[in-house]
Amino acid sequence: NDKPWTGTRLRAGDGYTRRELALGEGGRLVSAAQEFGREWEMLFARGAYTGLRLGDCCRLKWESINMESEIIQIVPHKTRRYLSGRYVTIPLHPELARLLATTPPGKRSGFVMQGIATDYIDSRWTISRMLDKIFKNAEIETSVHVDGRERRTPSATFHSLRHTFVSIAANVGVPIAIVQAIVGHTSTAMTRHYYHPSESALR
Repeated sequence: NDKPWTGTRLRAGDGYTRRELALGEGGRLVSAAQEFGREWEMLFARGAYTGLRLGDCCRLKWESINMESEIIQIVPHKTRRYLSGRYVTIPLHPELARLLATTPPGKRSGFVMQGIATDYIDSRWTISRMLDKIFKNAEIETSVHVDGRERRTPSATFHSLRHTFVSIAANVGVPIAIVQAIVGHTSTAMTRHYYHPSESALR
């Protein structure tokens, strides 16, 4: 049979996607992360202020950060695989710059967070377990039941920080093409998929 999927019913599109985080949830996440040490606080700050995916946040190296020019320039892992190494340039948010500056200049080499980078590379389940614990301590539900799906669906996860970054930037008036360039999407259509308009922006 040259058409093995003949007769297979497609799942109805329910349009569900991971949500962005509310302001209060972001604050609770930071507080919960701080309890596990500076690297975990840095990880969540990096996700919130750059929009990078989890793997890129975990493996970020000092060589990608220019403290004087206040930019991060990196080839995201997903981009490296599919788009022949296209760089993205991310403005360095003042709060993230403050956290990075706590590392003495003489120690700014290799991975920014050596412990988390090692765990991500060698035992990724350790990172997943810690993230689950931090979300739980922050009292944020990470999955929901969606009608038509047998299993619970991821709702608020670390990737929600990427949705939040895109939404906040777009809601305050940053052109969608600029947001697209920062987060490294190949099209504005993908960026709009991440955009959750606020009521004030709609008004």
